[in-house]
Amino acid sequence: MGTLSLEGQGERMEYSLLEGSSCRSAEVIGYLDALASGAERADEEVVVVLDNAPFHTAGAVREREEGWEEMGLSL
Repeated sequence: MGTLSLEGQGERMEYSLLEGSSCRSAEVIGYLDALASGAERADEEVVVVLDNAPFHTAGAVREREEGWEEMGLSL
């Protein structure tokens, strides 16, 4: 999983390698939790663009969306 961060004139690519051959909603939730915590600490807004992969649209992910938005992370 990865993120491209656009800050001022610069860009920063961050990523996390996952063990195994597939990504699951639990891994996505963990990654988004970390991004939301970082957004909240920095008092910044973070926007995440997801495709329609099943692990992005899972109910477990969507159930946390409101809480993440309160922390500054928008899907």
